[in-house]
Amino acid sequence: MKIKRLFLAALAALSTTLPAQARVDSGTQALLAEIQRQGITLHIDSHRCKTEDIYGSFIFAGDNTEMHLCPANTASDDKAAATVRHEAMHAIQRCININRGTAFNTPVLSVEELRQHVNTYLSSERVEFIKRVYQRGHWLIEFEAALAEEQMSADQIRNHLVNTCGRM
Repeated sequence: MKIKRLFLAALAALSTTLPAQARVDSGTQALLAEIQRQGITLHIDSHRCKTEDIYGSFIFAGDNTEMHLCPANTASDDKAAATVRHEAMHAIQRCININRGTAFNTPVLSVEELRQHVNTYLSSERVEFIKRVYQRGHWLIEFEAALAEEQMSADQIRNHLVNTCGRM
């Protein structure tokens, strides 16, 4: 699958050049604009942010697709930008799963490829956090979104969004 190879290549290239740390990414505004061009309703500091202790969420039900971003809940602009990358990866996963006809909680990468990247690039603390906070059936897509958040730029994620989703 072409997108899978592109995703793996982007992860590999970035892992050698970028430190695994949060960073404000100059491409974040363009990524936010593309999210909206994709027809995803974008909510900033919405009611969900006020009633739930979250940094963001990606919700879809039928044709209703929305992203909630909660910069007021984050400690820094770095974390807010990382959250945009994370939630945008969930949008990519949705498009790929629709195109493949696979379950919504199926990662882009194979389980073995994902396991290798998680073991290499995610801290044990991050892995434990995901396992503690999310239901087991969501672990794989959350691991993958965490990898994208930490290892990919907003511009790379935006390009994947355009290439995989077109205009859903």
